[in-house]
Amino acid sequence: MSDRRWQVCGRAGLAWVDWGGEVAIYHRGSGDTHLLDPLAAELLRALESGPRSDADLVSLLSELVSPEPERPPQALAETILGELKRLNIIELIES
Repeated sequence: MSDRRWQVCGRAGLAWVDWGGEVAIYHRGSGDTHLLDPLAAELLRALESGPRSDADLVSLLSELVSPEPERPPQALAETILGELKRLNIIELIES
């Protein structure tokens, strides 16, 4: 995992609904609605406040998961970021 930087796609923003265990977001730029698990929602909230590096997001996940998670925070971040990118919710910042 390199030190890439990520941001939310578009300037239109996100609308959030939290159901206690899952979060629905409406991406105003695309018009799409997505259901996220709590960890993906936390990463996306961090990105909504501004661009973040891989290291920033792995650090955030490290604080959120149990001391000995099934998957290391780095692997979780890769999976979550890949899925959010696939859904066109986030994008890499070109350097």
